[in-house]
Amino acid sequence: MIHEPQGKQNQQTPQDLAAQIPCNIKAAIAASIKASHSPTADDKKGGFHEEGGQWIITADGKIISVPAKPGPANPEMKGGVHIQPSDAVNPGLKDNMTELGGTWHVHPSGEITQEKGNVRTTRSFDQPPSEKDIKEAGSGINIVVAAREKKVYFYNGSGMLGEPMKLKDFLKGC
Repeated sequence: MIHEPQGKQNQQTPQDLAAQIPCNIKAAIAASIKASHSPTADDKKGGFHEEGGQWIITADGKIISVPAKPGPANPEMKGGVHIQPSDAVNPGLKDNMTELGGTWHVHPSGEITQEKGNVRTTRSFDQPPSEKDIKEAGSGINIVVAAREKKVYFYNGSGMLGEPMKLKDFLKGC
């Protein structure tokens, strides 16, 4: 008989975690991806700001998405971009909250190519969860959508949970 080390029994795969996320939340995540690709007042091209939010469970058992205010644009890519998924566009949505289901945010797809002489340099945003993302992971399911890679990463305060899954597989069935 093979015994798994303590703590291994309760680890869930990305596929297990994705299956726990309702279609209405996956639709909100897809809307955040589209919004991250779209221009804003300070992101003239789109693809240079984070979008995200949380989903909550209310006292009457409903699971609702709570979109966050977009992060500031960073077309120069200095210092990265940041969003606070808990900073809701409509904080009143949380009035009846009994539990946090999870948090998501989109790492932007934007890229900048610069040419100096015969040297071409392309810079882009990191796609996996950052050290800051992992450090600030909350309860529930934590998700980073890698917009350029078209992948979904699950993580907690200890790091990434398994390999990323393809965005199309994450959204499948909804």
